[in-house]
Amino acid sequence: MDGLRKSTDIFVRATMKSVKPVVVYSDAELTQEIENVEWQMIAPGEVKTRTVYILSRSNIDINLSMTTKHWLPLVSADFISLSWDKEGQVLSPKQSIEAVLTLTVSPDIQDIAEFGFVITITGEEAVA
Repeated sequence: MDGLRKSTDIFVRATMKSVKPVVVYSDAELTQEIENVEWQMIAPGEVKTRTVYILSRSNIDINLSMTTKHWLPLVSADFISLSWDKEGQVLSPKQSIEAVLTLTVSPDIQDIAEFGFVITITGEEAVA
């Protein structure tokens, strides 16, 4: 390969995992549980969002949190980030809520044409 090239389009696929008592859906009616988030093609410097719906199956209040892991290739985590608008949100028993995931790709990303990672959304007992 002749030196480094900047990626022009990157294919993204993320596996969605939820830790009980939280379930993640693609629809507001809570009928389509999510296993993968398809971001499709994304360009360097671009930001994309996806809306998901979180349901608490708990019988107590829970705090929501999100983590990512298993980035492939590993270096992609240096140029790509995922955030959301529900970190620390408290859900009541059986409550559902809309959440927006935001994927941001650095304009400096190079030599990555495809990447993936695992998103984990967790609900832990809310401490008063």
